[in-house]
Amino acid sequence: MNLLEKNIQALLSGVNEPLGNKLLNFIQNKTCSRFNM
Repeated sequence: MNLLEKNIQALLSGVNEPLGNKLLNFIQNKTCSRFNM
């Protein structure tokens, strides 16, 4: 893997992780409020 590929992979993982966490929190908040837990 060359430097450019490493940079792209790092960028993608850096972007995907917060988005995934936000989505997970959003889903958990929706289900929690729906069932009043």
